[in-house]
Amino acid sequence: PLFLGDFAKRFPKVKLFVEESKTDDIVQALQQNQLDIGLVVTPLDEPSLKEHALFQEPFYVYASKGSPLADKKVVAEGELKEQDLLLLTEGHCMREQMLKVCRHEGQRHSNVLAQVQFESGSIETLCHLVERGNGYTMIPHLARKWLDYRDGKIIPFASPVPTREVSLVVHRSFLRGAILKALGDCIKANLPAELADRPKSFHTVPIH
Repeated sequence: PLFLGDFAKRFPKVKLFVEESKTDDIVQALQQNQLDIGLVVTPLDEPSLKEHALFQEPFYVYASKGSPLADKKVVAEGELKEQDLLLLTEGHCMREQMLKVCRHEGQRHSNVLAQVQFESGSIETLCHLVERGNGYTMIPHLARKWLDYRDGKIIPFASPVPTREVSLVVHRSFLRGAILKALGDCIKANLPAELADRPKSFHTVPIH
């Protein structure tokens, strides 16, 4: 994450133990007081937890150069229903968001699942498959940094832009508010400038 080095410099006496995990596992650890703070996509709608929203992160289409989408300057969500979507595996909240973007209003029961060619637990693996000519996938804004010089095409969505809400989440009994605020402030201070403000026209894609 972009903020770790800065946080360590600002707060040298605070020890951070960082572990990457699936959202469901983070929620369970928070509920069982095995974890202090989670950085996850929200809203979770968990009564035992408190969410502190940090930023809205836009999604992009990542398509192979031979895809019908590759020549587009922007992509409307409705244009994705007939394309070949590469998905993350079950258990990733972004998988559900990918499907919700494709199942736009009026296409609630689309056959998008029948068009899936491949599933992976890694966005990077999906992007490699796209670069080999296998359809398209969706990526969050922060993934653009390591894709700018790759062989696929990054295409923004038309307004309203689908986004995901990223938040710090704690148990309702969590008492160390100063640490929570310091961490949140540090994360926001290290965001790319284009993420510091919300998109002018967006909609948050739910994770359930």
